[in-house]
Formats: sequence, structure tokens, C-alpha cells
Amino acid sequence: MKSGVGVGIASFRSSSPEAKSLRNELYALAKKRQRAKIDEHTYELRARIFDSFGEDAFRVELRRSNNWPEWHPKIRSDSDKEQAANT
Repeated sequence: MKSGVGVGIASFRSSSPEAKSLRNELYALAKKRQRAKIDEHTYELRARIFDSFGEDAFRVELRRSNNWPEWHPKIRSDSDKEQAANT
């Protein structure tokens, strides 16, 4: 990973409902990247699956995206939608 920082942020029992839900979300994210708006910035969220001692492990990347239009409805905040409705 170039210029990256790795951080472990959680630990779940693999059989817990939280772990199953997180794995499902990460598998879906590995198939199709997503975008998220945080404050005034748009980020691209992607996951990659790799093998770690015979089990699937995930690398999740959050990258700032400059090529996603700010007007796109998937990333508009509620206040942006209200302003657009009033114009």
C-alpha cells in the first residue's frame, strides 16, 4: 500500500450477527465500490479480498474523489436537497 496507514478498528466473534453483517457488506463493497459524502468532501470507498491463513481478509480503502459531481443525488445532503427544492 503506497503512503497508507493500516488500522484495526474492531474485533467481532466470527459467528456474531455483527460480523456476518459486516462480511456481507464488505463482499458487496468488493464487487462494487461506493461513494460517500463526509462534510463537504466526496470519498470513494472500496474493498479488496485477500487470503490470510486460509480465510478471507479485507483491505478497505477510503480515497478522496475529485471526479464525482457534487450535484449527484446519491451524495446530496438534506440541506442541499432543501435548497434545490426552494429554487
